[in-house]
Amino acid sequence: MMTSKRTLLQALAAAAALAAVGGVANAQDYPSRPITLIVPQSPGGGTDLVARAIQTGVESAGASPQPIVVINREGAGGSAGTREVLNADPDGYTIGIWHSGLVFGKAMGVVDYDHTAFTLIGQVAETAMGIGVSSTSDIMTLPDLIERARSGTVSFATNFGASPQIVPLLLSNEAGAPFRFVQTQGGDGARMTQVVGGHTDAALLSAGGLVRFAEQGVRPLAVFSSEREPVLPDVPTAAESGYDTLFSERLVLIAPPDTPAEVVETLVGYVNTALAQPAAAEQLASLGFNVRFLDGATVSGIFDDLSTDIEAVADQLN
Repeated sequence: MMTSKRTLLQALAAAAALAAVGGVANAQDYPSRPITLIVPQSPGGGTDLVARAIQTGVESAGASPQPIVVINREGAGGSAGTREVLNADPDGYTIGIWHSGLVFGKAMGVVDYDHTAFTLIGQVAETAMGIGVSSTSDIMTLPDLIERARSGTVSFATNFGASPQIVPLLLSNEAGAPFRFVQTQGGDGARMTQVVGGHTDAALLSAGGLVRFAEQGVRPLAVFSSEREPVLPDVPTAAESGYDTLFSERLVLIAPPDTPAEVVETLVGYVNTALAQPAAAEQLASLGFNVRFLDGATVSGIFDDLSTDIEAVADQLN
């Protein structure tokens, strides 16, 4: 009996050792087949275009021995795609790209997970967000907007529970100026249409959107970055008007939990090579994105702080 027990223990130990060696070997062989990059939105959106810029950059540089295949999994406010990444095998062959929605979804009770459930590969790009009004509006500055809200009504085209509501709400609380939020399905383009059509007074738009929509009749009032944006050099920051609200939309590559560190390191190398390609950098700049890689630990800290900010206004969101 003792011998059998000892033999069993030795066999289990050997199996564990073999599994460990196999895991290292698999990580060393990575990637041996195409890598799927899931975008939780329809083709043509900002996140999708950034994903495809990375795909093109990796391919043109010959950074990876295997192709990166972009797959769109839109639906449920992004949770269809992020949940697919969350439930995938942690082998580096299914990764995703998303933004602050990783934090907002749980805060709104839409999903039961947030950024802490994933292996964060790193931030690949970021864009400032700013307030835009119609070019025909008599609201000329951010102080004008605040004063109008204090004495009357200012309506915002928004997406409930996402940055187009949360950022103006943070500003509203800081300034003591209540805004009225109007639900608008879609992204920058949909909110722009509401503003230009006179259905709402203002909207939160990306820096790239503020540039692109100028011809359609959008005038930017302010951006929520710490410094003026290169693509909007004449637009002041909120801080220049005395408000501390800061927010940049960050696009982050995510992987399933427990993805091996060696795999993450390989992916980081591919991404940095892609971002260094002039064509990829120019494409991102044309979309209003700043190329800025941040490692997973840094992104996690930023999202932790964002989560704290959201908790402060959670009752107002719900």
